[in-house]
Amino acid sequence: MKSAIIREADLLLTIYTPHSGKIRAIARGARKSSSKFVGHLEILNRVDISVATGKNLDLVTQVQSIQNFSSMRSNLEALSKGLYLCELIDGFSVDGSGNPELYNLFCRMLTLLEDHHQMEIQLRYFEFHLLRLSGFMPELHTCCECHKQLEPQKHLFSPAKGGTLCDKCDRSGSVILHLSLTALKVLRFIEKTTLDDITKVVTPKAVLTEIHALLSNSIKYWLEKELKTTAFMDRLEKEWPSNPITA
Repeated sequence: MKSAIIREADLLLTIYTPHSGKIRAIARGARKSSSKFVGHLEILNRVDISVATGKNLDLVTQVQSIQNFSSMRSNLEALSKGLYLCELIDGFSVDGSGNPELYNLFCRMLTLLEDHHQMEIQLRYFEFHLLRLSGFMPELHTCCECHKQLEPQKHLFSPAKGGTLCDKCDRSGSVILHLSLTALKVLRFIEKTTLDDITKVVTPKAVLTEIHALLSNSIKYWLEKELKTTAFMDRLEKEWPSNPITA
């Protein structure tokens, strides 16, 4: 959930739901200190909410917090990842169209961020399955151009063409990235495994960086924009690469 101020005391909320996708509703008087909504309508809160159909926009009538992820909010590194997940969900979710599997994965990731702030492989898992559940999963088994089975070797990757290319096919007219055999194997494992089991894989930092570049370029291609939170997370990693950052 995220919000924007409208008028002096009202909030316009964007709420992500399992069965209705992204919906927008106004919480009247939510910014007043005496409001019954105080403390419940923070960004990333998981809530039980009642909404009444309005003439132009729906109106929030009741709300109760289910999870506020307080541990995640107290750590700047973890919070930046939570906001990144939120921006991804906002970008790929559709108004009025539910995706329960993606909703549940989103909630699982936020819960994991409560206890595990270093979550690079889990973030790559989320990015991949976000693309899959949104209908944009990259092809990892056959060449996107000639459709032949990929041989166990280095390949190329094109977000615009839909995934992996063999070294014999046309690669002009789009961003082309190198895809190592190890990165391809890890991506295939991410495709078929669960979020719990992905942590059992010991992945070299260089391979994680390669996978991150492939998925980030795919996300950028389909959203047609840069994500604001990506730059913020990159800055945190460069300035404080190993130490926990407490807000």
